[in-house]
Amino acid sequence: MPEQHCERCGNAYPEGVSVCPSCGHILVDMGLGAHSTTPAASPDSRLSTCPDCGKEVSTRAVTCPHCGAPLKKMQVSWKPDWGYEWKSRTHILGLPLVHIAIGRKNGKLRVAKGIIAIGQFALGFFTVAQFGVGVIFSFGQFMIGLTGIAQFMLSAFFGVGQFATGYVAVGQFAFGYYVLAQAGFGAHVWSAMGKSPEAVQFFKGLIGLNRP
Repeated sequence: MPEQHCERCGNAYPEGVSVCPSCGHILVDMGLGAHSTTPAASPDSRLSTCPDCGKEVSTRAVTCPHCGAPLKKMQVSWKPDWGYEWKSRTHILGLPLVHIAIGRKNGKLRVAKGIIAIGQFALGFFTVAQFGVGVIFSFGQFMIGLTGIAQFMLSAFFGVGQFATGYVAVGQFAFGYYVLAQAGFGAHVWSAMGKSPEAVQFFKGLIGLNRP
């Protein structure tokens, strides 16, 4: 008796079976001593060819079970609009006086930009944000500006934070010219490691303790 072969995968199969044991393709016995194949009625039994290894795989497979190659791109759905945004009608220097922005819009982060900028990400002259830049003053977690208070504060003049820099720097770890910190580095430092007389005089004068 001649050997029967699946028209899908080409592998041999015994007589009398209705499904190819190699690829799962449905076989229909036509009663002519040979088997022919028909497309499967169920989506689960439909096969396609892996572009990497060339073997038959289910059309519903995300990765090839033979070689592990990805067969379908993962689709990530972003919420196009969520959060909150508001701008004041008053503008100065082409910027809204106040801009508040939190969340995403069309899959992109909302960034507050204004004279007063408030948001998760913000740029302004006076900025309150988790991450931001404040030209004059900034307050938040990771901030850059002339002056500011933040957990991580990179300041040019006056900075206060857990990690702070500035001409005057106050924090747990600080770097500047006049430094008040647990651990500090600068020209005049008042810290747990020592007291510079200039730093002590400066900071006492800053809070008015040197006044008669």
